[in-house]
Amino acid sequence: MNAYRYLAQVYDSLMSDVDYPLWAQYLHGFLSKSGAKNVLEVSCGTGNVTFKLAALGYNITAGDLSIEMLKVAKQRNAKQSAGVAFVRQDMRRIEVGNKVDAVVCACDGVNYIDEQGLAQFTKSAFAALNPGGVLLFDISSKYKLQSIMDGNVFFDEREQTACIWKNTFDEALGTLTLDVTLFVQKGELFERRHEKHIQYAHEAEPVTASLKRAGFTKIDVFDCFTHNPPTPQSQRLQFVCYKV
Repeated sequence: MNAYRYLAQVYDSLMSDVDYPLWAQYLHGFLSKSGAKNVLEVSCGTGNVTFKLAALGYNITAGDLSIEMLKVAKQRNAKQSAGVAFVRQDMRRIEVGNKVDAVVCACDGVNYIDEQGLAQFTKSAFAALNPGGVLLFDISSKYKLQSIMDGNVFFDEREQTACIWKNTFDEALGTLTLDVTLFVQKGELFERRHEKHIQYAHEAEPVTASLKRAGFTKIDVFDCFTHNPPTPQSQRLQFVCYKV
């Protein structure tokens, strides 16, 4: 199922409260420390982090599996003359012509792949990096998916769109199901569209083990947007993984 077939049309509006400049600056701190110049971003969505990193001087190629999200990103790229190269690519099977200095994945991309997909992602990211390169990605923690998101219903209403977002966590499967119903204005009427998203609850230790099997030997895990170690109540974990 294409989880962003309809959501792509209103994604930026629904995510307008996210502080993308802060997110890009946080990643910039790790990228600049590693000396990265050429960056591959996976699961780039509509390019909210992409364009901020490009403005900071990075040479970026950005990929996503969703045709609809890429369409929005490419339209924004042309309008802004940002010069980002967008490609359709599955983050589990990263392909690069020339190796890059950094692979970046922001805002839950890794939550959309299961344990097997995680192993594929870490292995192909390692292969795509130059020696000394860095892999940066975050995950919404199991604590967040299970204790904060589970059972919640979010409603967002804008002038031309409305969204009802229902969340159900399955402890046995370790997954959060997000049932999304969109109402998008078409003329005088509103069209109803439905999508189902599945996010996987990954925990720090198994993720770190997968990274080590892929070849990463220096791995740091932070409470996201800080340089502090995560706590049991951390809602988002940031992984910083070096190809030594």
